[in-house]
Amino acid sequence: IQHYLHNNLQNLLGADAVLTQKDKLTIKQQTSLINLSERVVNTLQINATLTFNGKWQNSKLKAVGDDYPLQGQLLTSTSLQKSANATKGGPKAGNIWLDSRLFASLTLSIGDAINLGEHAFIVSRVLIHEPDRLMEGHSVAMRAIVNKIDMSKLAFPADLIQYRYLISASKSQVLQLIDWQKEQLPAAKIHHKSGSHPLALFW
Repeated sequence: IQHYLHNNLQNLLGADAVLTQKDKLTIKQQTSLINLSERVVNTLQINATLTFNGKWQNSKLKAVGDDYPLQGQLLTSTSLQKSANATKGGPKAGNIWLDSRLFASLTLSIGDAINLGEHAFIVSRVLIHEPDRLMEGHSVAMRAIVNKIDMSKLAFPADLIQYRYLISASKSQVLQLIDWQKEQLPAAKIHHKSGSHPLALFW
């Protein structure tokens, strides 16, 4: 099991290291993180309810930018019947990508408009695989992705949003990041390819 977890961590972390916390990094903290890394891509996540034609479904909503993913492949499709394609960048503003379970649960088709809060989003692709999905741990929540630009207009309470920073870094930089996180961000969590698997405690 430990061998499997190690290989799983190497291939599905989506970064050399991932920093997660409940608060957005300050400009000073972001600058420090960038200086200790080769590249940083940030995403936001929140639990959100999607509605369509009187039906509703809870989901794990991720907001990404054009720089996502950092490592690995984001796989999507233009229909449930077609094969997946490697995709660079997230949805355009006003669009949303959903996993196949959400399509089934809400009886959706590509091109439908679903509601998220008081805003409508066009369903434009099927979400097949996220390279950083490992960080969801044992979650079986249905998945959705929007553009980071849309997060501000959705106006979610700040304390419900989780901020995640995907980091490309050398092994020596990762060690420096760990020391920096312990000193500057003790409430944050950091996972890295040489560390323990997020699910290791379940075995």
